[in-house]
Amino acid sequence: PNPYLVMYMSFYEYLVEETKASDKLKETARLHFIDGLSAAEACRKTQFDEANFRRARRNHKDRYNNWLAENQAITDGGAVASTLIKGKEGDDFALKWIKQKPDEQALRERLKSFLDGLQSKIPKTPKIKSPKKPPANDLCNLFIITDYHLGMMASATETGADWDMEIAERTIIDWFRVAIETSPRADTAIFAQLGDFIHTDSPVPKTPGHGHILDASARFYEMNRTAIRIYRAVVKMLLETHNSVHLVVCDANHDPTPSIIHREWLDVFYDDEPRVSVDISPKSYNAYQWGDQAIFFTHGHKKKFDALPTVFASEFREMYGATKFAEAHCGHFHHEKSIESNLMMVFQHRTLAAPDAYAASGGYFSERDSRVFTYHKKYGRVGQNVINIRMVEDYGSL
Repeated sequence: PNPYLVMYMSFYEYLVEETKASDKLKETARLHFIDGLSAAEACRKTQFDEANFRRARRNHKDRYNNWLAENQAITDGGAVASTLIKGKEGDDFALKWIKQKPDEQALRERLKSFLDGLQSKIPKTPKIKSPKKPPANDLCNLFIITDYHLGMMASATETGADWDMEIAERTIIDWFRVAIETSPRADTAIFAQLGDFIHTDSPVPKTPGHGHILDASARFYEMNRTAIRIYRAVVKMLLETHNSVHLVVCDANHDPTPSIIHREWLDVFYDDEPRVSVDISPKSYNAYQWGDQAIFFTHGHKKKFDALPTVFASEFREMYGATKFAEAHCGHFHHEKSIESNLMMVFQHRTLAAPDAYAASGGYFSERDSRVFTYHKKYGRVGQNVINIRMVEDYGSL
């Protein structure tokens, strides 16, 4: 089990069992660790002081690390007992360490018991109930997020807007809340994450292709841990309002490695949830068919924008030939653009993220928004919902 997950889940268990902890603190911990809300959002919901919550969590980290040190023999797979003895007359040594290994079978049993104990503290994700009034219609809502750059750092004095891990997590959760509330009720939801969701591809803050130095606001493991929390929270919201959810995670230039890992863990994590499907294709181009509508996805860094219609029509020849309508979606350039050809419509989407120092110094500015496209199985695209950053910020301040 992930030691950090174990540590924080043990903190939640500790609060639940600790009679001195207030109900408000316990509820804040539940919202944070079980429901996947950020610490700031959980505290805002329960009106619990965020600094006190973070302090309590930090104190527990010290308790947990002390416990690990005391149980190092178990956690390291069994310590070897060592004794220093002094050589006697006739011995060929003056000093010698005598090492004694514990019984291997007993060690395996102790280790299994230890792991079972750790895993027992991690609650299974509860089954998410279907909508109380399931929308029995032929509509599909496509929720698009691109170039989110989770883990990027920006200062308002330099770029015009602040951006860090906490702002990014709060923003995307609030965006989905606004998007769901203001979009039509639909049978199916597609969460299309069009790439560059994570700002860096590795612990070294630079682009993997060209080695450009990046402004990072968090460690690499924090970016991915937060991304996992976001995915879980978003899927939960979509499952509560739609009959089924389809996930697309596109290959991109900033985070090609995390995109692979995220696709795979999402597929495994929701393996027992029949209402969730995950596109695990390793290709740079993805597709989904909704009745007579073909929907295509890519990040947009591999091929020029005007060439995308022929790429999709060729790559997904059978789907393209079997449908009456076709549209494609991409990101990468952070600004809005669209073309209509004889083959299909192609939309290039903006980002919700603030510009970084590189974009600001280069004068690459655009509006910040993300969109929901609504498709009908028979009639194709029948709606489009634009949710800009100001709507999201106003929602979060309510």
